[in-house]
Amino acid sequence: MKSIILFELNEVPWRIIQDFTASFPESSLAQILKRSRSFKTHSEDSELSPWVTWPSVHRGVTDQQHVISNFGQDLFETDKEFPPIWKILAESGISTGVFGSLHTHPLPEPLGNYDFYVPDVFAAGSECFPDNIEPYQKWNLKMTRSSVRNVSSSFPISETGRFLRSLPALGIRFKTLADIGLHLVDERRDHWKKVRRRTQQVNLAFDVFLKQLHANKPAFSTFFTNHVASSMHRYWAAKYPSDYDSFGYSDDWKNRYQHEIDWTLGIFDQMLCRLLCFVENNPKYELWIASSMGQAATYAEKPANYQTFLADLGQFMDYFGFTYEDYEVKPTMAPRHVIKITDKKRSAEFEELTRNIQICDVEKECYAARETNNVKISNLNHGVFMIRAPVIQNHFEEKILVDNNY
Repeated sequence: MKSIILFELNEVPWRIIQDFTASFPESSLAQILKRSRSFKTHSEDSELSPWVTWPSVHRGVTDQQHVISNFGQDLFETDKEFPPIWKILAESGISTGVFGSLHTHPLPEPLGNYDFYVPDVFAAGSECFPDNIEPYQKWNLKMTRSSVRNVSSSFPISETGRFLRSLPALGIRFKTLADIGLHLVDERRDHWKKVRRRTQQVNLAFDVFLKQLHANKPAFSTFFTNHVASSMHRYWAAKYPSDYDSFGYSDDWKNRYQHEIDWTLGIFDQMLCRLLCFVENNPKYELWIASSMGQAATYAEKPANYQTFLADLGQFMDYFGFTYEDYEVKPTMAPRHVIKITDKKRSAEFEELTRNIQICDVEKECYAARETNNVKISNLNHGVFMIRAPVIQNHFEEKILVDNNY
């Protein structure tokens, strides 16, 4: 029976892959496509978001059944009825490794048939298996949460120190460290290249994953990366300006960022080259690459100089009479907030009080597609709520209507 490495290349569509391989015919990706089988599937999920579609991939059912719509949900009941593939395999006695796949916190119990288990970047804690990976995960979570929208220039001192001391055990290569060092020098010269730190972070993660893969050789393993999708979200318009009837960005912006998507795919190609070497040396393995969903053109009519956010969750909750003792903040992806209110009575009060919140006097051109002026509050059950301000750009009016009162 073949062993499987599932490489989760989040959200990358065929167009991006085909353009890259046409531009770089000698790349590992171009070469492997010549001898690989490829499949294009159609999602029946009601919402196309990676935190929805990946559970559909992992569990073999649509979101109408697994009902996973946000990070921070209580998945105990879902895991029993529609368990993810790694849970099925591990409980069937098959050696399994998980690295960064979405909705993988907390660690499963027992860990008997897991060779390694590293939860995703939205994990509520840094627990990993084996536990010598935890210094990396603590650093990784800290770095990720300091760069939710824009990349931070700072480093968490204590977490970085512990991480650096653990490098030999983690399997971080000297080449990876040298590349990061060269990048830091490069971004001092060209400050805009700071955006590439997200991808440098993935290089470290891949080193840790590959060390575990070589050491344990599980029958099934996963590795998740969002670094190409992160670049596509920001720079699609720079790569494909002809996709737009109305293009509001400057030539300087387009020229600066037009190669960023290819650069991030080049980093993936380096990872792919190393995985192909592993597969060639271990013929029992197959490499599967999946995206869960594709992506198309973003909006480029004009730059978004300002976007509405719920920047101060504490102030928002205080307005409705909830202190920090009343709720727990869970990690999630901006612009969302996820909280848990344990007390059932207080949970019902919160749902009632926040039923109708609107941003006032929004001009039509400020809305993103399919957006309204309503602040969305979703009850995710078990006292968990998702809070999201609508995607409204370049709107400077600060009036908010709560239950028809300013």
